[in-house]
Amino acid sequence: MLSRGGKWLIAALLVCTGLLAALIYLPVVIVTGEYPRRTPQSMTRETLAGVQRAINEWTVEHARYPPAGTIEELEGQIAPLVRRANATANRKVRFDADGRIIDGWGRTLRLRRVGNTNQYLLYSAGANAVDELGMGDDIVRWLILAESEPETRQRAEEAVRRAR
Repeated sequence: MLSRGGKWLIAALLVCTGLLAALIYLPVVIVTGEYPRRTPQSMTRETLAGVQRAINEWTVEHARYPPAGTIEELEGQIAPLVRRANATANRKVRFDADGRIIDGWGRTLRLRRVGNTNQYLLYSAGANAVDELGMGDDIVRWLILAESEPETRQRAEEAVRRAR
């Protein structure tokens, strides 16, 4: 068993070792800028998540999904919300000089409807810059932007049945 003085000595040594490591490591981080390291992939995922949050906020404010025929239409609706979120919550969604939302490589995002459904792929072409339609190294976020026609018709029929 260690005496009380021995325990204090070990604790003091551990604290000093931690402080010494911090004093050596922090200048390296400050000079090289290597921490925290943000990769283009992580920046793209942050961007896609920020766009999803803006779409959710737009949907709540307008009680419907935003129009999404093209990525330009979608950006036109949600860009003000994304800019506001960037300013108030230190988000990392980036824009190019033309005001378009860009991925971690500085390229515009893509939006593709999945078949004849209400589901869309919002995605980046990834590191290879090849549009692989949401496959390969593309970084993808699934979106639901509108009720498909069969769903709308089914809801209307159910409402009529309940009203009778």
